[in-house]
Amino acid sequence: MEIEFTQRAFKDLQDWKKTGNTKIIKRISELTASILESPF
Repeated sequence: MEIEFTQRAFKDLQDWKKTGNTKIIKRISELTASILESPF
């Protein structure tokens, strides 16, 4: 399975990475990993 981000979501993700907020970045990574493991 592949996750596709909208342009807005991708920009938001880049903005979060620029801020260096590791708590948010970690949470986003956990959520995307969970989606890949059990998409339904």
